[in-house]
Amino acid sequence: MIKKIVICTHYNLYESKIYFVDRFKEALERRGIQTVVLNSSNNPNIAFPKYYDLSCSFNVSLPMSDGRFFYDVTKIPHWNILVDPFFYYTDYLKSPLSILSCVDRLDCEHLKSPVFQNVFFWPHAVERELKYDPKDERPYDVVMLGSCYDEESLKKHWRAGTTPRVTAVIEEAIDLVLGDNKTPIYDATMSALKRHQLSPKEAPLDKILFYVDNYSRGHDRVQLIKSLKNAQVHVFGGTCWREEKPILGWSNSLIDMPNVIVHPAVPYAESLEIMKKSKIILNSMPFFKSGSHERIFTSLACGALPITSDNLWVREHFLDGRDLKIYAPKGWDRVSDWVDDYLGNEKKRLEVVEQGRGIVMSDHTWDNRVESMIKELPPILDRSLRLCGEARPLQAPETHG
Repeated sequence: MIKKIVICTHYNLYESKIYFVDRFKEALERRGIQTVVLNSSNNPNIAFPKYYDLSCSFNVSLPMSDGRFFYDVTKIPHWNILVDPFFYYTDYLKSPLSILSCVDRLDCEHLKSPVFQNVFFWPHAVERELKYDPKDERPYDVVMLGSCYDEESLKKHWRAGTTPRVTAVIEEAIDLVLGDNKTPIYDATMSALKRHQLSPKEAPLDKILFYVDNYSRGHDRVQLIKSLKNAQVHVFGGTCWREEKPILGWSNSLIDMPNVIVHPAVPYAESLEIMKKSKIILNSMPFFKSGSHERIFTSLACGALPITSDNLWVREHFLDGRDLKIYAPKGWDRVSDWVDDYLGNEKKRLEVVEQGRGIVMSDHTWDNRVESMIKELPPILDRSLRLCGEARPLQAPETHG
């Protein structure tokens, strides 16, 4: 049985992952699983407990100086909970004790191979306690929460620093990613490399993927906001982090938008309070083509209507126009009319939010994710330990009534 889990965490931009850890811990403990949280933000040398069944972290497990991970030494499996595209974390595949979950099903398909099977789909979640007072006022008509990627400065960087063929690959891959709801960044990049007769081994693949990802994020966000002609839009967020400078902020990207008010970045917990004061939340996620994003769940849980980019998984779990609103790839020109309609018809907006919120609170809480974890992890843990010569089969805890 999985009795004790160690969750490793560290500060990240907006403190989102620390917030996720706290809510995940609460759900684990409701299920009777003892949980120890180790936050290395202020102390990198925190000692692990002597006995535990599994450790996990949200995107923060780094290799040691010799290339091994700490769990290769402890011989206790570690679950890397990915909430970003898989290609940033392929080093984890080197250890048989490494387990990965992805919030996008296509990422799981890319990671699985004959020699590495420790992968499963595990979407974002919200806490079951998240709620709002329907009597409270909502002073923000439309809100965007997120970093500015200053994609045009990034484009200048790769055009100046890569060969014409690599530049063509990057820009073709970006067009593919932004052009439909099913082609992920990695596939788009491989397709562009093949068309331009470049081998992934002779091209700077990691950099190309980074450029495609960051530009797609930045461009989709800016075009989505710029599409709104009438409504007042409040944008909360700083700049992303990257080595390529400069990184100009939202005020530069949206300089010609008199209906946009730019605010500083806020911590994740504060962003939820902003959602409770918002009528519509804009959610751009072109980097996931068959997966979840927490802003969809949190928007609805907080009583705000998400208008989100198209996505295969989202379409399977939510009905467009009934539970939320989906804009098509490059379909930014239609969003302004939708926003005007929902802002002018409060009853219609509230009906969609109520329907979508019911789905979220029924199927997408941290408690739901714990139940999924309990089903997925035991056979993976068993296989990992057997590969390391330590046969210790695990069984899921009995279901509590």
